[in-house]
Amino acid sequence: MVINMFKKISLGKLRKNVVAIPGYPVVYLPHEDLIVLSDLHLGFEEAVARGLYYDSKSTSSTVGMFIPKIQFRNVISMLDKLLNIVKTKRILINGDVKHAFDRLLRQERLEVSRLIEFLFSRGVEDIVLVRGNHDNFLIPVLKNYGLKLTREYVIESGGSKILFTHGHLDTVIEDYDLIIMGHEHPRLRCFGIYKLPSILIIPSEFGNEILVLPASGAYHPGTAVTLSRETYLSPIIKKHGIIEEARVVSWITIGGSGGLDKEVLMDKKNDFGEGFEISFFEVCGDTVAVLEFGNIDLAINACGL
Repeated sequence: MVINMFKKISLGKLRKNVVAIPGYPVVYLPHEDLIVLSDLHLGFEEAVARGLYYDSKSTSSTVGMFIPKIQFRNVISMLDKLLNIVKTKRILINGDVKHAFDRLLRQERLEVSRLIEFLFSRGVEDIVLVRGNHDNFLIPVLKNYGLKLTREYVIESGGSKILFTHGHLDTVIEDYDLIIMGHEHPRLRCFGIYKLPSILIIPSEFGNEILVLPASGAYHPGTAVTLSRETYLSPIIKKHGIIEEARVVSWITIGGSGGLDKEVLMDKKNDFGEGFEISFFEVCGDTVAVLEFGNIDLAINACGL
């Protein structure tokens, strides 16, 4: 375990219980030795090729097209690197491990099986799968490995009660200190061309907090972080989230041919000052900049530079 690669997430009394790993769309709970990720959407490529499209809010130019099967390969590559940083025996996938709503595609069956086998081969002993709205017809695959789908998952960590739920259901949240969910695929469009995966930390009307994970699938870069309540999918956020006070944590790998370096980022930070923080981490040979914004309005304005 390489602690200096971790970025603490400011979560009130829970700030020591949940950390980000810069450059990875996950959070890690040190007290539980638990990695949490969400929204892999395995099988997306076959769904697109078959003309299956499930987003009622938009259209897609890729439906009916054959696109490269990179999503599974990228997920495995990400997890392989991640498990070299955190040699955990516990992983929780917080919904939408697969993509098709209304069937189990051949690619989904194969890739979910290969994912589970990969995790077991890397020493992971406890795999928790929280059911997402895309995870229908998955149970027969999981039974082969002695695994189950659970509607939600609850732990007590460091004296705090944490709920893991995908986010598509109208779940009661007031009894928990922290709710960790996915479903939204949050991302922040920055500096014109970059779409940064983002973690949202949203205070709720009950005094607890909602942590929203970005998607882990390569073909799901995300939905723009916004102050518009109606844009969010989750009834939890729509009904209980204080969106105006939500904080945003994003990251970007810098250097190389991308055009961004430390000096450029620090110049942008200095234009805004308080409420916009940047930290730099060396992770597996990459320099990763973590951008923290005190609220969504600041994030949108700072990234619009």
